[in-house]
Amino acid sequence: SRIQFGSVSDNDIGHIGGYYNSGNEYLFFSVDGSTRMVIGGATNAGNVGIGTNDPESVVNIVGADSTQSGTARVQLTIQDDAAYNSAQYSGIAFSQKWHSDGRDTPTSAIVGSRDSTSDGQYGGYLTFHTRTQGENVAERMRITSTGLLGIGTNSMSGHVHTYSDQRYMLYLESTYGTDRKYWFRNDGGTLQLGEGAQGDAQVGFTFDTANKEFGI
Repeated sequence: SRIQFGSVSDNDIGHIGGYYNSGNEYLFFSVDGSTRMVIGGATNAGNVGIGTNDPESVVNIVGADSTQSGTARVQLTIQDDAAYNSAQYSGIAFSQKWHSDGRDTPTSAIVGSRDSTSDGQYGGYLTFHTRTQGENVAERMRITSTGLLGIGTNSMSGHVHTYSDQRYMLYLESTYGTDRKYWFRNDGGTLQLGEGAQGDAQVGFTFDTANKEFGI
């Protein structure tokens, strides 16, 4: 069964209908003769499918990617409806049930926003948020509009900036084997930690305090 929508010039603009097929029940929405969205599917679970007749999760979107800008190739767009000169935050929150009475609460989030609310300004940053027990959701990591990465800080002094009260600010561990290498490179040369720069010789370290030079 279905409801058909049309006009004087086009009697088949769209449909809303339901159908039963081998024990599976569907509610479908079609435009211009093609199904665009379904509720239901093979499991009758009430999943919503956009661009698919058999949604595999609560919401399943299938469609060609849309290039909005540069390398941003997407199937889903989230936009804040605030005015251009107001703070705008477009994000996704993740929530879980935390109490026996069924209450739920947000535990983490990913949010995108603009660098500034100035007219004509569209540089954007991305933030990642988590929640410590007993506290509110808080920002933990940020990628700026120029690609700087801050962990524990939103005021970066380098390409990657970590700020923490932890004893180990950076912990690198490899399971490769005995010939493990950690490389730090710039235009002036290479600093390697581990065994074998280009061969198998053990790497040693020296530090010239007078010239403030670090040597291998």
